[in-house]
Amino acid sequence: MEFSNTCVEIKQKREELGITVKEFADALGLGKGGEKMVRDWEAGTEVPSAGLYRRIVQFADERPYVNSRKTGNFKFIDLFAGIGGIRIPFQELGGECVFSSEWDQFAQKTYRVNFGEVPQGDITKIESSTIPDFDILLGGFPCQPFSSAGLKKGFADTRGTLFFEIERIMRDKRPKAFLLENVKQLRSHDRGRTLRVILNHIDSLDYYVKYEILRAGDFGVPQNRERTYIVGFDKNYYDLPENYDFQFPEPTYEETRLGNILETDVDDRYMKSRNKGDQDVKKTYSSTIKETAQRMLTGRTDLFDFQVI
Repeated sequence: MEFSNTCVEIKQKREELGITVKEFADALGLGKGGEKMVRDWEAGTEVPSAGLYRRIVQFADERPYVNSRKTGNFKFIDLFAGIGGIRIPFQELGGECVFSSEWDQFAQKTYRVNFGEVPQGDITKIESSTIPDFDILLGGFPCQPFSSAGLKKGFADTRGTLFFEIERIMRDKRPKAFLLENVKQLRSHDRGRTLRVILNHIDSLDYYVKYEILRAGDFGVPQNRERTYIVGFDKNYYDLPENYDFQFPEPTYEETRLGNILETDVDDRYMKSRNKGDQDVKKTYSSTIKETAQRMLTGRTDLFDFQVI
């Protein structure tokens, strides 16, 4: 193995991923001294073993959620995207993500590894006109202003006003439908006034809107995660009857536990102790969102002029 080629390829791999030396060392699980190790490899003063070298050049070659479809049955955008959790079910249901936005640099890096693309940054600096046309808007807008783990400042917190960026894009782009997600406490924040403001602003845009609080653990996901989901449809596009009532998915109450989703092939350095109990990777994202997405897309066959595969 030639030092010159090795150091160039290792550095090139890291730069392609857009991560720092420390982040690369951590991702490779090199442990204490890993950062120096990577620096030495890139400088050409040391060379990794053949096995480790293969791990390095193959690292993140597979993007688990890259959408190989050039065109989807519908187009959507992923706002306040995080690492892409809400995107996955809509993509798996045949959608094409045409735009994503996430300002956190660490989330952007994970998103890139997952989907092979880097989300655009601060949504407040992105003009609506630069966003491609789309059918569905997805947005997990910042929850800290409403969360029990935060200070609950609501719209007094700058992050709380980011909902109005969603409103701006909805007004300018007129998506056919949307799905928004936030913490359970959104419903009770400021004695319900915060949620009423959000719903009233959406209603003023002439959208049908409905919300529900769903718990991930009730849908076979081993997590006590209650979230407020807000779904809506453009009443100017769809001829919805006055009594139209979107039905959120009913809980399955499927019994599950954390062991059901843990990986079985894990390096011992990440294990405090190894439990040989039943471990089966059954769910990799919230079925709550996928069930809701399926109902948005197929609950009424006349809502969309395309088929969900």
